[in-house]
Amino acid sequence: MKKLLSILILSVLLATILATPALAKGPVGERISLWNDATMEFAADAPFYIEHGWALEKQDLPRGVFDFILYVDGVPVAPAYSLTFLERDPWALYRFQGFNFPEGMTGEHTFEGSWIAPCRWAVKYGDYEGECALPNEPVESKHSTVTITFVVD
Repeated sequence: MKKLLSILILSVLLATILATPALAKGPVGERISLWNDATMEFAADAPFYIEHGWALEKQDLPRGVFDFILYVDGVPVAPAYSLTFLERDPWALYRFQGFNFPEGMTGEHTFEGSWIAPCRWAVKYGDYEGECALPNEPVESKHSTVTITFVVD
């Protein structure tokens, strides 16, 4: 029974990977990372992208939702593309969300990244310090805020 369940889970996982387009709309411009809280300057009207997500080892799957959500000035932004691929050595599944800003921006803006993970994983490996009512309940594992002033050169 365990072997059948493992085969079924692996089949669903592979179907998900194969059904995900590699890069519907690839990244544009320079990458801005939100990994750590920061304040920075960036050229006004210059294209840029934000790309974050997860690198999951075999033992982390399939135990719940791993996601990344981007907020710009408090408003959630839909990803321009998703990237999912599997590496075999060492075994890891990569799932990233990409957000393009091809026209750039002006002024000052706040970018927030929210990494979502199953509660049990977030307590063990992430920054989550709460209690887990359910081990696979999605919670915010990491949160970062970056304030960017887009300046004219």
